[in-house]
Parts: sequence; structure tokens; C-alpha cells
Amino acid sequence: MLPVPDYQILNDPELNRKLVVDGYVTMPILSDHEVEEFRQLYKKWHPKDPDAFYKSYFSDNREYKLEVEKRIIDSFKQALKNHFREYHAFGGMFVIKPKGETGQIPPHQDWSFVDETKHWSLNAWCPLIDTTGENGNIQMLPGSHLFRDTIRGSGTSEHYSNLYERIQADVIDVPLKAGECVFFHHGILHCSTFNNNEEARVSLGLSLVQENAPIQYHFLKEGETYADRYIIDNTEFFLDYVDHRGDEPKNMKYVGKDDHVTQLISEDAYLKFRQEHASIR
Repeated sequence: MLPVPDYQILNDPELNRKLVVDGYVTMPILSDHEVEEFRQLYKKWHPKDPDAFYKSYFSDNREYKLEVEKRIIDSFKQALKNHFREYHAFGGMFVIKPKGETGQIPPHQDWSFVDETKHWSLNAWCPLIDTTGENGNIQMLPGSHLFRDTIRGSGTSEHYSNLYERIQADVIDVPLKAGECVFFHHGILHCSTFNNNEEARVSLGLSLVQENAPIQYHFLKEGETYADRYIIDNTEFFLDYVDHRGDEPKNMKYVGKDDHVTQLISEDAYLKFRQEHASIR
């Protein structure tokens, strides 16, 4: 299992324990006024909703990406200062889920941005509408961030794709009000329900990293088993990633090959991890 951190991430001890054990916590972040401002910003750049699942980082319009990222980081700045201990943010984006199957993604883990045996990085996800099982509320598998020490990045395979149906049955709904946010470990297994409404489900996404944690990028070359690991000095690399997606990184600090587990998890191991998590809750 991934080790539990021996430092405090959140100022509130009870919220910190839930984050560490379950892998996620929720809290209100944006005011109604801020939510409406972000709705208008979305309409400015998206007069029409995308036809499939979309992140603003997918765009090749740098002006659009920069404006969205800056507005999100500015809006979250005070909340991070109030709730978190020495964390900074990058990667602010719109995350858009239209109606139907084109917006659906199976249970998955997000990229790993740090050495997760030493540091924690988190995703922040904040919808601009109330989310329910009818319009794409987020779903979590509590404790799954601790199951295995994995590496996730460009070209790396999913570690749980053989158990999608089982995991989908085990995840729990995390419905949120507009402006409420779920903060979760990048390694937790998560997904969301189908959006059955005509209106696209628009949310804000943001990554949080400890101040002293080197930010990493993992790239698996075609035909190889272990990913190359790089240190990122400037997070604008991720902002511009769409321009070099799938290309071997250049002008980055290479720190070697990773030797993490790459094979699919067995159902027996999955059940064992779930039982171990239940015992520490």
C-alpha cells in the first residue's frame, strides 16, 4: 500500500483524517457571485457546448487557457490559504461533460505529479451547477489512492482496466452544490455518472502540490516497460501540452527510469486492499 503521510495537509484535523484515509474531502469554496462569473466566462469562450468530454487545456488557444487558469487560481487562493498547509496551485481549467455517452469516461486515476511516497498532490473539482446522478456528479472509490504505488503519465497504461465493471459498482456518489468543491488525491479511482440533461456539466479543475515537492512528468516510450521521469521547472509545460502531446520531452531535467508496478491488479489483490482500507476507517 502507499504510505500514509506523517504530516498534516489540511488545517482541520477531522478533514485531514478523512482526506488521508478516504482520499477526498468536500467543502464550499465559491460564492454564488463567483459561480455566476465563471458561468459567464465559460459562455464567453464556449457559445456552444463541446460535443464530447472536454478540458480547456485541450484547446490550442493560449489566451483562452491562460485567462481560465488565472481566474481559477485567483479565486481559490484565499481558500487554499485558509484550509491547506503550504500548497500551491497550477493547472486551472474548465472540465466539460456534455449529454450522453460522448462525455463518459470509465473509472480512472489522474496523472501522478510528485513522488507519492513522499508528497501528496491533489485535484480540486468544483461544479458550476448542482450535480446529481442525473447530470454527471463525481464518484469516488474511498481509499483506492492507497492501494498501490503507481506511476501515471503520458503513454502509461491504466492499472485497473480489467476491473472497470467491479469498480463502477463499488464507487460512491459525491453530489455537490454549485461552488462546492471536492479535493482528492490524484491517485484515487474516480469517475462520474452519465449526464442525461441537455445542459453540459461544467466544472472547474485545479491541481495542488506541496510547496517543497518537485513536480514530475512521466513519459512511457512506445515498446518500453518503464516510464522516463522528468522534473518540471515551469508548470506552463502542462498548459502547452496539447502542442506536443505524445512527443518525447526536450529541454527537461531527466531523472531516470521508473521501476513501479505496471501490471494489471488482480481481483483478489483488489479485494484485499478494500478490506485493509475498511479496517483503518
